[in-house]
Amino acid sequence: MGTEVVVFFSLLLSGVIGTLLGALVQKAEQGFWLGILLGPFGWIILFLLPLKDKHKKQTRREKEKAYSGSMRRRWRKFLERM
Repeated sequence: MGTEVVVFFSLLLSGVIGTLLGALVQKAEQGFWLGILLGPFGWIILFLLPLKDKHKKQTRREKEKAYSGSMRRRWRKFLERM
């Protein structure tokens, strides 16, 4: 009975670690299942999988461009005041 308990908790711990690592790349559920099924190999596979949404990357770029543009405007206003 002791071996089954150790195996159960090691699988659970591997799943929790997979969930935490998956949360870094917005794939927490996949990280949980890959962690339980494959252990540390699943954690590596998790980072090799492509992102679900390529649209998110485009919106991030657009936000960065808008932010840099607004910073330029603020800087120009600051220089005009001086």
